[in-house]
Amino acid sequence: MDDEGYDSDYDERFENYRRNILVEDNKDKFLSFLKENYQPGLLPRDVVVDIVTSCGAEKCAKALLEKETGYIFDIHRNTDGDSDRYVSPLHLVSHPGLCCLLLSHGAQPNIRTRGVGSDFPKQLPLNYVLDGLGY
Repeated sequence: MDDEGYDSDYDERFENYRRNILVEDNKDKFLSFLKENYQPGLLPRDVVVDIVTSCGAEKCAKALLEKETGYIFDIHRNTDGDSDRYVSPLHLVSHPGLCCLLLSHGAQPNIRTRGVGSDFPKQLPLNYVLDGLGY
């Protein structure tokens, strides 16, 4: 805790707990977690990133995509906090099953990243996959 009583480790523990639920792909536990910690509506960007980068949280993602909850998982939402750049959830997906799930719910595989400068080339989701494989 810092001088003002703020537990700086709390945020990290909170995020780790959320990620662990997603790694387990425990839909009921995840939905309870959402209800306890977030208002219904558009999911926060960090939650979307955790879903698509987790180890195959297909049940959790499917519940959101098929509107079993009061939460909105926008498959085209910018996952980058910088408004000058654009990276979709499909660009970040780390599991084949999640990739198929996003595509079956309308994710566009032909939308390129957007950014400023040569450090951020315009890439398709497939480019990200190949980069991750070392090609």
